Amino acid sequence: MAQQGEIVRLSASARAYDALVQSLRIRIARLQKQKFGASSEKIERETEQL
Repeated sequence: MAQQGEIVRLSASARAYDALVQSLRIRIARLQKQKFGASSEKIERETEQL
């Protein structure tokens, strides 16, 4: 039982970290687009993919 609870807790933590990483990637892409301008098509495509 204790192991099952630990697995559930770790899975929730992993999902939370994944969500955090995803949001930070989006934020970085937006800041890069802001810094380098709309002329950077690669950054725009990466933002759309996220």
